[in-house]
Amino acid sequence: MASTHRYPHLILALLLACSGCGEQMVETVHPEPGDVGLDMTPLDVGTDDTDDTDVGPQGDAGGLDAELTPDAAEDVPSDTGSASGPIMIEAQVTWDAWELELRSAPATFALPAAEGILIQDAEGALSLLDDQGFEITLEGEFGAIELGADLGESGSLLAGESGLVGFVEGQLASSPLSEHIDQPVAAMAYGPDADQLWLSTGDGLLLHEDGALYDIAPEDLPTVPARLAHGGRVDGVPSLWVASQSSIYALTGAGGDLSVSAWVEGLAALDLACDADGTVWASVNGDLYRRSTDGEWDWLRLPSPVGELAGRAESGALWIATADGVWRHQDGQFGPVEGTVTGEWLELDTDGTLIGVDDERVWRMGVGEEPLPPPPPTWTEDIQPISEARCVLCHGPGALGADQMYLREQWEERIDEILFVVSNGAMPLPPNPVLDSAMIAQIEGWKAAGFPE
Repeated sequence: MASTHRYPHLILALLLACSGCGEQMVETVHPEPGDVGLDMTPLDVGTDDTDDTDVGPQGDAGGLDAELTPDAAEDVPSDTGSASGPIMIEAQVTWDAWELELRSAPATFALPAAEGILIQDAEGALSLLDDQGFEITLEGEFGAIELGADLGESGSLLAGESGLVGFVEGQLASSPLSEHIDQPVAAMAYGPDADQLWLSTGDGLLLHEDGALYDIAPEDLPTVPARLAHGGRVDGVPSLWVASQSSIYALTGAGGDLSVSAWVEGLAALDLACDADGTVWASVNGDLYRRSTDGEWDWLRLPSPVGELAGRAESGALWIATADGVWRHQDGQFGPVEGTVTGEWLELDTDGTLIGVDDERVWRMGVGEEPLPPPPPTWTEDIQPISEARCVLCHGPGALGADQMYLREQWEERIDEILFVVSNGAMPLPPNPVLDSAMIAQIEGWKAAGFPE
């Protein structure tokens, strides 16, 4: 059965003024209060009704050919249909890596979001790195951030030592969802198709959907500790994949009518990922397991043991950390990546590039054609609009009692003075608001580029 808590929809919206966020209404589906099991109609963990073959626990047609156990892992079917053991993977391509420095200082957290890349440094300060390379400091102190999820147009949700934090329209604020979650969030996944936010805590698995928070407890299946990945398809439907203890399974459907499917037992996943093809990948005991969209699992062995994976449902790329270096899979091809950057992986962006960090900087790594750097700010496109919006009231052509400063040549001549007064907030004077960090960064970038017109 499902225990649900309802409060205003869009957990990140109206974070600063949400008078009803603390209220809680409980829908008791089970007659006994406190039972937080999942109401599955039906609880679909058995053999597909259309198949009379005993093929072990599964829910989607064409799934596993055998139930996996630690002693029978070799029974995973290969792509040739044999059951003799793992498929030995050899390099089919060699990927040449490129890298770009995103930030000339290290960070402890990074999350690609719709507005840019959210970054936290070692001192706990959060900032936004936009697509022009400008870093904007964000207000608020929320302690160390451990993980996050991009919720598209709704913003982003971050989880850390102070609870859940929402980032919406350039602002950070504590999320009202924290009031309903007692344990720290250890894993998070978002399904944009159904607008589902999945959270894993020390107590179990939670789903936020349509303004309700569901406690998810599939019968006879573990939920903690869990690794989560969204996007692997079950019968064509993007689903949440859970790796907990020695089980991997999918949850498909809506909060009030979820079903368990593609359940495989005996795989204790170190890491879990999905890609844009709807494929599910798991790192298990140094090997790689792959579930294709037709429900078949392959047991793959690379030349050296597999560890961390980086993938996401918006990208066709899968990055694979091995004992001897980095491998990559895309468009059906496996191969090593040459020229990789050393450091810690933080996140995979939607374009398939890795964001990582070392002791000195934050970097982006990709393969193929290296992207061109963003063009520098120009007077016409970037600086003149700032001047006209914030400065011409006092420094325009008809200004009285203040120096005229509305032409490009005037700005260039006095750029150091301008940067000094706008950086310390001395200018502009009221009623004009002071310049934000992004505007100041644009002026600095314009100066560094040689004042392009």
